[in-house]
Amino acid sequence: MTIGNANTMPAHSTDRRTKTSSGRLKTFVSWSVPAVLILAMIVWVFIPPYADYTPKAKVAEVLVGTSVAREQIIEFYRKHNRLPRDAAEANISLGSIGKIREMTYDGEKGELRAVIQDIPEVNGKTMVLKAELGSGHVEWRCFSDEIPKDFLSGICRRR
Repeated sequence: MTIGNANTMPAHSTDRRTKTSSGRLKTFVSWSVPAVLILAMIVWVFIPPYADYTPKAKVAEVLVGTSVAREQIIEFYRKHNRLPRDAAEANISLGSIGKIREMTYDGEKGELRAVIQDIPEVNGKTMVLKAELGSGHVEWRCFSDEIPKDFLSGICRRR
C-alpha cells in the first residue's frame, strides 16, 4: 500500500529547511557585519603610521648611495689628517647613482650634498651629509632643510 508519492516530502520538512537557511543567513550577517567593522577600525588606526614608510625607505637609499663617497673622504682624512679641498683631490666618486640625481662635495664646509631623484614626494630636494672631525676620525651628520622630517631616517632628524 502506497501512502503518497515517494518523491514528495512532508510539508514540515520544507519549512524546516527554509528556516534553517534563513537562520544561517541571519547568523552569518550578525557575525560578519561586526567583523567587517572591527577590521575597518584596525585599518583606520594602524595603516596611517605606515603611509610614509615607502618614501622614508627610499630616502634612506640616498644615504646608502653616498657611502662610497663618504668612505673615500674618510680614507683621505686618515692619510692626510684633513678633509679634501675638493672631490678631485680625494678622487671622490660623484654623479648619479640610484636615487641620487647629482652628488657634490664642498671641501670648505665638509659637506657632501645629494640631490634626490625618483622619489615623487622629495624629487629634486637635497640631503646634506656634513663631515665632523672627531679625535682621529670622521663622523657624518645628515640633515635637510628641504625634506620633511617624516621622510628622514632617525639619524638624519637629530640636529
